[in-house]
Amino acid sequence: GGAARLENILLRNRVAKRRGPSRRPGANCCTVTSLPQRKFCFSLRGVDAMAFFSTKILRKAVVVWATLALVARGCDVADDPDYDYSLAIDSDLTFYWRVEEEVLRGRLVLEGSGYASIARSDDRIMGDDDAIICEEGVDPRKYYIERRSTPTDDDVSQTLTDVSTATTNGDLDCRFTKILAEPGEKEIFATGDNQFIWAHDPSPSLTRHDGFRRGDFIQDLSCGQTPPTPKPTSAPT
Repeated sequence: GGAARLENILLRNRVAKRRGPSRRPGANCCTVTSLPQRKFCFSLRGVDAMAFFSTKILRKAVVVWATLALVARGCDVADDPDYDYSLAIDSDLTFYWRVEEEVLRGRLVLEGSGYASIARSDDRIMGDDDAIICEEGVDPRKYYIERRSTPTDDDVSQTLTDVSTATTNGDLDCRFTKILAEPGEKEIFATGDNQFIWAHDPSPSLTRHDGFRRGDFIQDLSCGQTPPTPKPTSAPT
């Protein structure tokens, strides 16, 4: 009797090895007959199942968190009275803005020297983008990024107004006003999502930035607020 049962268990184990591991949680638990061994096997199956489903839940949570981190970047109240909102794009670069009728009043503050840029894009990849770039000693200008190459301002209509660049306590600070919708350029929406890419580098050369100083984000410039209705102009009497 005992020898036959042992031979039967060994035979089942050999068959299980030929079939290979199963994808079902706990399916590879050994085949046993005694009650203590069965209890131990069932507890193993429970741990296996918990690990299986916990991994699936964790993966979904990571996807949801990454999506929210990309879309809902936030709308902090600006500490500059000239602007309504601000966004810490990363630890060194902050974007301030206010939308007034058909224009965007913007400000970029970079901790340290170099250059800073922000560009309206259709995707998260550099190429075919309309950028505004700030450099030390130079007023902000509009550039076109054709591919993953040096931005160019050739044949770009320089329509920015209220431009200024300053260095305060070693930080680069530039301001500009841009028309939201311009011919041949990607429109910046006053309400709804805008896809942006950004970059900065301590080097003044626009030909370089490392992987830790670039990225993208989606921002609703209205921050969910209804834009104010323009006051009607009274007819002359």
